[in-house]
Amino acid sequence: MGNRLRKIGIVFGVLVLLVLLGVYFRSHDDSDSSYEYATYADLAADTKVQAAAVPDFVPPSARDIVGLYSVELDDQRLEFTFDPQDQASITRGFQRVSQPEAGHIAGKLRGLRWKKGFSSTAPAEVFERRSGDVMTQLLVNGDRAYVYIARLQEPAAPMKR
Repeated sequence: MGNRLRKIGIVFGVLVLLVLLGVYFRSHDDSDSSYEYATYADLAADTKVQAAAVPDFVPPSARDIVGLYSVELDDQRLEFTFDPQDQASITRGFQRVSQPEAGHIAGKLRGLRWKKGFSSTAPAEVFERRSGDVMTQLLVNGDRAYVYIARLQEPAAPMKR
């Protein structure tokens, strides 16, 4: 009886160890890559990050830049602080999203993990653009931009105006 319990204990221990190892390696997966730069010049100088396709609307005034790309989810998050005079160039090519859809998108973006949280005192403006199967959502909160880029399951339908 004691020998049988010991064998069951060993098998159980091995199974627990395998599960823990799976969780460890899953959490240390290479499928996510992140980057963080103090200035746009630092970002532009890193050829590895340029290969990760930093969006073309990130202005040279961008600073405190943080990005995360998930290979598994095929999405990207990016946040940066910018000079307010660059807001028009950042939002060019986007359509402003009106309520109630803007509230829905802002709520979804606020629910994601960001390095710097959203300001509750600065109003948030929500923009979106779709191209083929790629959707980009942009939330401008004061002088900070939060970007979410994802591949759609089906090609995007034209946005309603």
